[in-house]
Amino acid sequence: MGQWTNYMKIVTPKSNNQKYNDTNTQVNTSCDNYSWYKNVIMGPSNRQQKYSQYDQMDTDYDISRGLDIIAEEIATRDDKSELPFEIKYNVADNKEVSEGMVITLRTALRNFCKQHALDRNAYVIARITIKNGDCFMRKYGDFKKWKFINPADVFAIELDENEDIAFYHIKYNNESTYQYNGGKTVNVEKVPAHAIVHFSMSEAFSDTAPFGESILKSVLKVYKQKTLIEDAIVIYRIVRAPERRIFYVDVGNNPP
Repeated sequence: MGQWTNYMKIVTPKSNNQKYNDTNTQVNTSCDNYSWYKNVIMGPSNRQQKYSQYDQMDTDYDISRGLDIIAEEIATRDDKSELPFEIKYNVADNKEVSEGMVITLRTALRNFCKQHALDRNAYVIARITIKNGDCFMRKYGDFKKWKFINPADVFAIELDENEDIAFYHIKYNNESTYQYNGGKTVNVEKVPAHAIVHFSMSEAFSDTAPFGESILKSVLKVYKQKTLIEDAIVIYRIVRAPERRIFYVDVGNNPP
């Protein structure tokens, strides 16, 4: 007769606590030149590492100037109100909006822009959004100025059963503990969605949703190729610099 231990075993359930480890992605160390080139051209796969890549690309003059031009076109001001927003009224049955309502809305919009300094920060917000794909601001009250959050400090976005954003997992201090496997565990705070202002270039069917995607993603390959060519030219000139050549010129029987 078999024992009951032959049909049962003790199972230790895994913890529900989620850990955010800052570990480097594995890189193919093969000597194949094509594999090495492909890894360089593809760029980082981690979202936090992509932000570092975009910051490096922003140091290039052409890319930086392109981001400036696009942000300037986005953060234009209305000619009449000189604000970065324009109020449009959807009037039904050909009814006119009263002058008092128009003045009240314009005054409220002007105070809102002044409170958050949007007349100056609209350009910065637009530039960060198109460069990183996302720009996060945290609200501490209805009458307090928004506080900027580094996109790299947003580790995850939690969705509810309706696929709507419920919480943002944000790093709340600089303290961290290290695991034995070399990973870096960061303290994360769950912030409700209504306390975060999220500017994003995301699409519903994108593989990065609900996070956005930078416009620099399409030029990453060209930027990498350009960087490799520049490095190759510098290395070539350094290697060939100490060379000395002797030129023999045939002058016939002419004296020295």
